[in-house]
Amino acid sequence: MADQGAELAPSASSTRISVLAWSGLENMLRQVMSLLFFFGTVRFLAPSDLGVFSLGLALSGIFAIFVDEPIGEALVQQHSITASDWDTGYTINIAIAGLCLLLACGVSTLLARLLQEPLLRYVIPALALSSFVGALGNIHKASLSRSLKFRTIAQTALVAQLVGGSISLAAAAAGFGYWALVLNVLSAATVTSVAYRSMSGWRPKLRIDTAIVNARASYVGYSVAIRALYLLRDQSLFVVAGTLGDLKTVGYLSLAMRVARTLSQLFEEVTSRPMISLISRQQNDLVRFGEVLRTVLLVIGVLAFPCFIGLAELGTPVITTLIGSRWAPAGHYLPWICAGLSGWLLLHVVAVALRARSMGRMALYLTAPLIFVDAAIFASAAFIGLDAALMVWAARALLTVPVLVSMLANRLGVSFRSLLRIWGPPFGASMLMLLCLRWLEAGPLAAHGVLNLLGLIATGAGIYGITLLALSWPGTRGKPLPWGYRR
Repeated sequence: MADQGAELAPSASSTRISVLAWSGLENMLRQVMSLLFFFGTVRFLAPSDLGVFSLGLALSGIFAIFVDEPIGEALVQQHSITASDWDTGYTINIAIAGLCLLLACGVSTLLARLLQEPLLRYVIPALALSSFVGALGNIHKASLSRSLKFRTIAQTALVAQLVGGSISLAAAAAGFGYWALVLNVLSAATVTSVAYRSMSGWRPKLRIDTAIVNARASYVGYSVAIRALYLLRDQSLFVVAGTLGDLKTVGYLSLAMRVARTLSQLFEEVTSRPMISLISRQQNDLVRFGEVLRTVLLVIGVLAFPCFIGLAELGTPVITTLIGSRWAPAGHYLPWICAGLSGWLLLHVVAVALRARSMGRMALYLTAPLIFVDAAIFASAAFIGLDAALMVWAARALLTVPVLVSMLANRLGVSFRSLLRIWGPPFGASMLMLLCLRWLEAGPLAAHGVLNLLGLIATGAGIYGITLLALSWPGTRGKPLPWGYRR
């Protein structure tokens, strides 16, 4: 930990790309591996099993928001740091994790009775235990993140995902039902904590410096508040669906949300840690701050939004082919979920950038009203139905984009002209890709079977790539293209 107090030199463009690339590689491989193991596991499960696990995860998330990231993120964000800072963060994190575990054990019976799902009595404490186990290594992970050792984090996360996925797949095949998914979470948390502790080279001491607590309490408070709002955004829909419908409906909805959220989480995590590590050290230099932020927005425009469009169009055949026809009803929800999450991804980028510039209060004021509106929309499913509520949610997310663009221009140094230059070609290419996919699905490559599905995906990717290059050609001869190479 001797180098933790050293300041980072201003990042060059190559450093920004390298950091984003390693974070992106980690998350891409981990999310893809997680999704593949998830698909393999749910093939052996009933929709109601996935429904039980999803409800338990939604409710146990109330405790996880205090444990998983806020304190470590606050330490990463500091300009300089001492051993006492790390020890204080570790001690407080462990204490909060233990308290949350005890609280989860106490309230799980009450929650199970309220939702009339007795199995939640055991699932909620088991998932809260995973947060406690993860807390043993969270601050060690933060120290690695502060040192920009994303390669080490990537390797650890991949190993943990491999171990957890293998255990859950074997348990599901053996007939453990929803406990297979719980074991996945527990085993992955154990592997990451052990690995982070061994690789960070830091041995924590149990001590608390009240001056440090007072100095970082405000940042941690904003971070917890934002995560609480994100929890309300991400999990309230499952609670509403579980209250109004049955576990089978929750299972279908959870599968659709999991597939779409794999994309969303990939790009959310790519932006969160690198942006906070890089931008927070340049928060007073609006020019360099804007350069880092434009790099992130470029990744979102060129990769994330086209992936959402493709998933919304091909989600049902993908689910049917990979998991089985009994899960096909989940594809019905995908178009609206993809539209809603794409809007939320842009909001996430803006909120993280504001927090990295020490404008956490503004990020909270931007995010909180929208999440409360979304929670109200999800609750309205009791009157207008689940499908209509999802449509309204998607429309609300997309209608918020102009507000976020204005925030980027006025507060974060990214003008509308820059955004148009970055996102114009990918948007045009994505629309052409969508039209071509719909034409191919109606005729030459109807998605029946693995080969036709792979043909659709490959054709769509090819059309997008060629169109993107064609739309980017005018006015770029001899000049750098938005994504960094030259003609």
